[in-house]
Amino acid sequence: MKHWRTILTIAGGLGAAGALAGAIWAHSLGPAPLGKNLEYSHVVLDREGRLLRAYATTEGRWRLPVSERDVDPRFLKLLFTYEDKRFREHHGIDPLSMGRAAVQLVTRGQIISGGSTISMQVARLLEPRERRSLGAKMRQIVRALELESARDVKTYLKEELSKVLPELPV
Repeated sequence: MKHWRTILTIAGGLGAAGALAGAIWAHSLGPAPLGKNLEYSHVVLDREGRLLRAYATTEGRWRLPVSERDVDPRFLKLLFTYEDKRFREHHGIDPLSMGRAAVQLVTRGQIISGGSTISMQVARLLEPRERRSLGAKMRQIVRALELESARDVKTYLKEELSKVLPELPV
């Protein structure tokens, strides 16, 4: 009995130390980039507001401002079905998708499907990474939680829609 108490005490202490280290690391990332200073493509519109021409950003990306009403609802349904089935059920990360992706990585030895949510993809677009790594994934997780806690999901969707849509290099 005393043996188990010692093991549980050590495990609890290690868990608390790990949680504290994780919190310190997350805090060291600094404030979340909320995308407020993103550069959008310059656009030329006709008298009725229709797009005539767009120019790539200085990063070489096509980033056009868009709102939810500008996008075909069928595309949004397809986007959520394909990219993040449980978008309205989680708060930035989907543990089921992350678990599935981790099991596939371990059992197959390579990435078969991702576990990223739309929020995590937005986080990656706001803070590009040089390569795939566990640290980059952990950063995405922290940033996705920060993004979702900054606003409610409906407002988040409307504000971030133009960042979620694919950004194409020139």
